[in-house]
Amino acid sequence: MATINGSIVLVSLPAIFTGIIGAIAFIIGFVVLELLITDPIFNMRLFRIRACD
Repeated sequence: MATINGSIVLVSLPAIFTGIIGAIAFIIGFVVLELLITDPIFNMRLFRIRACD
């Protein structure tokens, strides 16, 4: 944080938003990749039940 004219400015706020957006994009991409992969060997444990159906 930096102080400008006595007021506190959050310098790292854009970085926080970038991190949140990046995390959401990573989760969406991860889920899409897991849904595209049909081989149960490559599926994570979370999608193991869906793959075995």
